[in-house]
Amino acid sequence: MKEDPDNAYYVYGFARTHQCSDIAGGIDEGRPPRLWPDFGGVAAILSTVAKADFCGPSGDANLSNLAWIAPRAVRHQAVLEAVMRQGPVLPARFGTLFSTLDKLEAFVLSHATAISAFLTNVEGREEWSVQGFLDTSVSEAAWMDRKRAEVLSGGDVTPGAAYMMEERLRRDMKQELGDWIIEKSSELLDLLTPLATEANERRLLPKESPDSKREMVSNWAFLVPAANLHEFRADIERVSGECEPMGLAFELAGPWPPYSFCPDLGADSDPGAIPQPQEGV
Repeated sequence: MKEDPDNAYYVYGFARTHQCSDIAGGIDEGRPPRLWPDFGGVAAILSTVAKADFCGPSGDANLSNLAWIAPRAVRHQAVLEAVMRQGPVLPARFGTLFSTLDKLEAFVLSHATAISAFLTNVEGREEWSVQGFLDTSVSEAAWMDRKRAEVLSGGDVTPGAAYMMEERLRRDMKQELGDWIIEKSSELLDLLTPLATEANERRLLPKESPDSKREMVSNWAFLVPAANLHEFRADIERVSGECEPMGLAFELAGPWPPYSFCPDLGADSDPGAIPQPQEGV
């Protein structure tokens, strides 16, 4: 590859050298990604980009513009997914640049052992996310109905006692619902953890909009062997089905490039090191 001072090398991640040669798409559709070159069986997935698109005043403007970032982030993800279908991949964060091939080579050689070990670890495994969502209007109404039925099963209740009962139930509701959510989440986690080789708890994401009825109450990432996926999915569907009448649902999504399990490869001041993977890709 000929060096051009106006270009930078955009790195999508790392893979085994033999996995693939031609990869469609890329950040700049006129400059398709490729594997470069062979570092002891490890290769960088890269393409050239205009340095000004990511650096300097115009780069700062682009990286602050969601309309510019969004389609390129989708293309970044598509490249990783295409490579992942053919073998293991260590994903790099969106916007990872190397100013020269020499810097990229030095970086890869210094981290080749960690990269190779990671690719071996994730081979035959996929990252899946499992998120729990609570519809508070459904859960609170269902909880109140259940508790009223329990109280009223003991016999007639006077209007005054009924009023006091309602007040007490509403006071207790948030604490008891919170305890129940923790209990069901822990039950599911106990079922899923033995089916995965690794699991990480991730931060809870805010509601999609202020008007959304659903609130995220759990968020996990699992590295799941392909052979265990059927049982993994079935356990989620069963527990979610049991919880659905109370407004709690667990949702499976993936497979994703294994961002949640990447090693920390460090960072340099120059555009030329892999930053920590970003969360919720």
